[in-house]
Amino acid sequence: MPIKNSKPTSLTLLQSRRGGFTLLETLVATGIASIIITSALSVVASIYFSQKKVQFSHDFYAEARFLMERISQVTRNNTIDYDRYFLEYGPTNVDCPSGFKTGVGGQTPQGHVEGSAIDKANRATLGYSTIFYWDTNADGIPDRNLGGMVLNGSTEDGCTKAFSETQDISRLFLVNSGRTMRVEIRYDGAPAYKVSMSRQLGADTNGDGTTDTWGPTDTNDDGDIEAGDLDVAIEWTGSECQLLVNANADSDFDDENERFSVLGNATTESWCDQSHIMQNISPVALQIEDLSFTPVPVYDPYLAFRNDKAQVHPQVFINLGASLRNPDRYGFENANIPSLNFQTLVSSRVFGNIRR
Repeated sequence: MPIKNSKPTSLTLLQSRRGGFTLLETLVATGIASIIITSALSVVASIYFSQKKVQFSHDFYAEARFLMERISQVTRNNTIDYDRYFLEYGPTNVDCPSGFKTGVGGQTPQGHVEGSAIDKANRATLGYSTIFYWDTNADGIPDRNLGGMVLNGSTEDGCTKAFSETQDISRLFLVNSGRTMRVEIRYDGAPAYKVSMSRQLGADTNGDGTTDTWGPTDTNDDGDIEAGDLDVAIEWTGSECQLLVNANADSDFDDENERFSVLGNATTESWCDQSHIMQNISPVALQIEDLSFTPVPVYDPYLAFRNDKAQVHPQVFINLGASLRNPDRYGFENANIPSLNFQTLVSSRVFGNIRR
């Protein structure tokens, strides 16, 4: 029998289409899916890195606050070391234009040259407190600048300043209440951009009951104790902490008169070891852009007791500027590097005349 021609039904067409997608349909679907997934991943990544940047910024801020609080705490628990400021900075030639003079018929203490320049070597020979207790007429009574004022006058003497108000001070010198330990905090600029701190312990080498020598000593101020720095060192002997003073300049401490027990509470090995050369106290992520100190007053208030300007409790204004170190590691562009500036005024908790 002859085969009859018949048109495909809708069911037949549906069944034929169920065989799969065409290549064009597959490409279109894949493209749309790629766009959706890429956009979603981009949004997720953006949110993730934004959160990480916020976390880095928060950690950076917290570490900067921690550093500032550490400096402030050390300042509160000690007081301004005027003797060391006088040695390292001293009055300027503007404040003390004529140098340190004894006056007519006066005495020159400790081998100091009358009217000599205001340099570090002469300040070390002279000593800060000598200016206030100088016997100008050799009558056995200290009278030059007694109380921080010009003799027989009402004018303050600029030579009695431990440092000048106009000096840019990047080093903070502190001493404890018993004058048995002193601290230095300083800013090291390029290329380190960090804050360092060191402690020194003191000993009585002349038997008068007060500290006169500190150690260890970094004589060339490079932050390390080296062969050429063996003027003063510190050592735990097994029973006590001793300050070693190289009196005969032979680069060792083998003589009995070169070893002195430190003053204060350095009765354990760990406490003795706290006396060290400059240690970096900056958090790793911080780059310190600026650190400056403004100690007040510029005179020791107990030595300059006649000077009204000096009658202020010792306090330090601290300015700290910092930024994130290696910001590219954290995804920050140069134009958006986290940075901040802290300023605070810290008053010493040490009261009374610590020179007694």
